[in-house]
Amino acid sequence: QGFGNRDRAVLAVTPELAGDRAVRKAVSEQIDQVRRELEESLRRPGLVCAEQYYSVGGPGARLPLHMDERHEENKGVRGWANTYRRSISWLVYLSDPGWDATDGSGCGGALQAHVRERAIGACGSHEQNLQVGWRALESGDEEPVFWDAWVRAPHPLWAAGDLDAPKWISLSALYRVDDDGLREYITPAVDLSGRPSAPRTDVLPEELWSVMPEQERRAFTHVEAVPSPRGQQTIEVPPLGGTLVLFDSVAVPHSVLETKQGQRWAFAGWFHEKQQPFPSWLEE
Repeated sequence: QGFGNRDRAVLAVTPELAGDRAVRKAVSEQIDQVRRELEESLRRPGLVCAEQYYSVGGPGARLPLHMDERHEENKGVRGWANTYRRSISWLVYLSDPGWDATDGSGCGGALQAHVRERAIGACGSHEQNLQVGWRALESGDEEPVFWDAWVRAPHPLWAAGDLDAPKWISLSALYRVDDDGLREYITPAVDLSGRPSAPRTDVLPEELWSVMPEQERRAFTHVEAVPSPRGQQTIEVPPLGGTLVLFDSVAVPHSVLETKQGQRWAFAGWFHEKQQPFPSWLEE
């Protein structure tokens, strides 16, 4: 998202990378154990450990507010090009002892994450549809809102009798998950196929926003909204060596505050999950 060498320096971990491979192997085994535990506890089978890298940032280094993953429709022309996507972000701080202490190894560089204070329900994704917002409830809680980009509808030409036309067209709609785990759509389904390919964006398409009922508009806030008009907790995690940090790649806006002194080291990466494939009915 526009980061450069002034923000940090990174080194991808590959099988060819020199150095202490035995230590990296031992750490990777521990990370893989975390992956297995997350698969079970979050009910996200098939997580893959990917994109491992070392990161270092000196004085002045920072990362502005950003997301690690977005809905495919909000990622531009290549949004549906991949077979996997980021699911869980992780990092292990490697800074020397004494960080943030007087005469210590360094200071600053905390991870700043913005989370909803009264979130309920499983966030991030539902049946491979990614979260794009939060919906306020009368109780004061907030539940996730997901974007279904594959709502099946008859193609207008086929429905009009043109048997050479595709049989189906995909529409988009937003939904919540009810107490029985079923989808309850909060917008009508709309056709987004005719709009130009948008660049990466942190807002809903106007076509979806315009058909959202007024009551739902009042309850809705975008997943990337910082500050949120409703309760939002800001958590700062200092880069103390040995600290493990985990968060949902889709649901948590975050930044890295400026490193004031020293070298902020981390070993980081993402657990990936399969991206939603094109539905088979598109070929009918």
